Amino acid sequence: MNKNYVKVSKNSILQYREDYDVLVCSLRSSRIKAKQLAILELFLVLSQIGCLFIINGPLGDIKGIISFFINKKKRNLLHSLLKNVGYCDKFYILDFDNPDANSTPELVSVNKLMWKGIPFSVHKYYEQDRAIYKKHSSHNRDFFIYGNDGLIKKVKGYRGDGSDTGRRALPVEDSRLMVNLCVPYKAKTLMDPFAGSGGILHEARYIAPHLTLISVDIDPVLEPGLKKYADKHYAMDASDVILEDTVIDAIVTEVPFSPAATDSVIKVFEHLSKCLSYNGRIVFMCQVEQYEELKLCMKDLQLCPLIEKPVNRKGTDVVISAWYKRKEKVGKLQGFHEAVSKIY
Repeated sequence: MNKNYVKVSKNSILQYREDYDVLVCSLRSSRIKAKQLAILELFLVLSQIGCLFIINGPLGDIKGIISFFINKKKRNLLHSLLKNVGYCDKFYILDFDNPDANSTPELVSVNKLMWKGIPFSVHKYYEQDRAIYKKHSSHNRDFFIYGNDGLIKKVKGYRGDGSDTGRRALPVEDSRLMVNLCVPYKAKTLMDPFAGSGGILHEARYIAPHLTLISVDIDPVLEPGLKKYADKHYAMDASDVILEDTVIDAIVTEVPFSPAATDSVIKVFEHLSKCLSYNGRIVFMCQVEQYEELKLCMKDLQLCPLIEKPVNRKGTDVVISAWYKRKEKVGKLQGFHEAVSKIY
């Protein structure tokens, strides 16, 4: 049995049922096509309590469904993890002991509820709080900026100036996903060198309160708001930041969406990579048109790709990628990636 994923047969399902619950995860409709990213995110989050990705899981006819085996003894810890997931927001448990119980009407299968010859019912286990999601959204978060008069003022739904390099509205689900891809529970320090209105920092604090957060943005208008989110803020070009003895475990950022800014982004990555820890990682989102140059930059920095996937974000084609400093960390997931890529 592979420690990351499993293909279940009629002969093996009884063995798994003894020790594991089957957790069925439903993708957000906004990210329904980003299944490989969602699978990796779930795996990295659920690995904190031990999990197995099920290649041939139940309810396969329902779009946007992902299944994992979860240790039954750790079920009480699930809520604290599932609230942090970005690309899935509803979670269900299969009940093999009570197959005739009324199943949730939210998951409608054209087939009889049966997996590997064993009938089951399915029940909602957890749904993320929509009020929290709405409160965290860039449209609703309170943010502080310097006004034209030089005084600090509170604004709601700050989204930047709308220019190619000034868009500041990263969706909550993308912020959470990117933070989770850096494995925040194994990090001490996270930095966003293009922090904007602080969406990544906000979700990093929500997901992993223990983190020391560092923000950078060249726009001085944003300094009051970012100081409230980060433990340390630099109002300057990130390529000029001097961190002295500070070691960064994770750089997570949405780079400026403009091909004209790509050279500047590369300069920042080259500069900050010198401060990455032994287990350091870089997770970033960029426009599709920017990615090839930034990919070459990552390779020049001797970083290894954990995942590279396109996402259509409200009509904007972007790429989300995660790069790790230690190649052996990525190598341990090679079989997992190959198994997932053959299916999705």
